[in-house]
Amino acid sequence: MTAASRESEDNFWQKLILPEEDRRSLFPGMASVVSARRWFRSPNVVDLLRYRRRRASDNSEGQQA
Repeated sequence: MTAASRESEDNFWQKLILPEEDRRSLFPGMASVVSARRWFRSPNVVDLLRYRRRRASDNSEGQQA
């Protein structure tokens, strides 16, 4: 999957799913649901899955050289 297609897919899901901050304020009694599709409006939150993928690809490229 290319970066552009992944970004367009993320934008699609962000239209359907509330950001985590809004879900917690609207449904305070509901336990936090752990899922692959979770996003935050805050710019300081790091997406660990993307970070790990990028780090893994950087490491594999370094080993090939």
